Amino acid sequence: MNNEKPQISLSSLNETITVSQGFDFHYKHNAEEPVYVFSDKDSDEPTTVNYREFVRACDRVAHFVRPGRSGAIDGQVVGIVLVTDALQYQAILVGVMRAGLVPFPISHRLPPEVIVHLLRITSSHHLITTPTTLPAGLFDGIRQELNQGENGYELQIQEMPALNYIYPKLGNEKASDSFEPYPPPSQIPSPNDIAVFLHSSGSTGLPKAIPQTHKRLCQWAIVGIPELRLNDPRLRYSAIGLPLFHIICFFVCILKPAFHGLSISIFPPVDTASGAQPPIPTPKAILEHAKCTQATGLVTIPVFLQIWGHLKEDVDFLASLEHVIVTGGILSTKTGNALVEAGVNLDSMYGSTEIGPACRFRVQRGREKDWEWSEMTPCIDFEWVSQGDGTYECHVLNSETHEVAVLNRSDKRGYATSDLFVQTPNKQ
Repeated sequence: MNNEKPQISLSSLNETITVSQGFDFHYKHNAEEPVYVFSDKDSDEPTTVNYREFVRACDRVAHFVRPGRSGAIDGQVVGIVLVTDALQYQAILVGVMRAGLVPFPISHRLPPEVIVHLLRITSSHHLITTPTTLPAGLFDGIRQELNQGENGYELQIQEMPALNYIYPKLGNEKASDSFEPYPPPSQIPSPNDIAVFLHSSGSTGLPKAIPQTHKRLCQWAIVGIPELRLNDPRLRYSAIGLPLFHIICFFVCILKPAFHGLSISIFPPVDTASGAQPPIPTPKAILEHAKCTQATGLVTIPVFLQIWGHLKEDVDFLASLEHVIVTGGILSTKTGNALVEAGVNLDSMYGSTEIGPACRFRVQRGREKDWEWSEMTPCIDFEWVSQGDGTYECHVLNSETHEVAVLNRSDKRGYATSDLFVQTPNKQ
């Protein structure tokens, strides 16, 4: 890792309190720098969407959702149930934020009654969706569920705008191109205002809608400093295959570009408004697009690493990357060790919707053999509760540097994760 100051300008996290402000900084200082990169089969070179084009795309979404910043009240929740590509999905999320509203990305894999339940408990009366690409019966099921009860549930449903509305000059937008900026807010949001809702997995019951404040998102962004900010040239992480509604994707695809200036490799966009389905993230397709987009890092889930670990060509490519992060599950020790022995700079990321990301990013080589062990960030106040058998339950306590989204301890001081850890035998 090169510790010289990177060429890209970076904002101070003491001054930037919202995702919109983060992207505004790049729009002003790094407009030509890449934020998303994809590879199209019709072109030999990858297509780059820079900060200028992305911010303008988000403003177009804001115009679409809340024209003139009128009508809706600041802070109203907008449900987002989409089957589309990452480039449009992120523009929808950030565009809703720029409109002064609160996005709530919801998995399209949930049944209609659960989706409507999540809308109800967050008082969301506005839904952006893609009726033609949702799983069969889901859109009709949502409509039917809305009519349940004596008076039903009032919901404004908007179909996601077309690709050529959000990105009219896809990959080629110039500063001189016609563009109408979205009206700025009359006042900057409070750090304690809700920025976004993210839902839990629902593995132990109904998914829970968890509010995340602007302050909390900034605290999440701090995880990884100084490792990510000092890396020059800038890392480009492939996020292909990550579920778009999930905290992992939000952290990688929105917070890292907004606050750290990282670029992200994604699948090419498709016009879902006309019924086109986004590409399927097969193991082969993920690595092919990571190569074509010149990714230098990869964030993925265990199942893909298990598959890639059987093919020498795939392992060689993984070893050529500067950083490979596994998250969202447990990778077998055998597979992880084999990848490390083959030269893969493997790292594990731990976190949850309730506590956010909890580990440091270990980009530098030399510690790969410790890939199974999480190096917890010093930004978080942890309490390790002994279970009497050599394992410890992870509790995250509220502090000035890291605030949890859910309080479930009897003393209301933090969150008990139910996740068990063991202490490293040779490190504290």
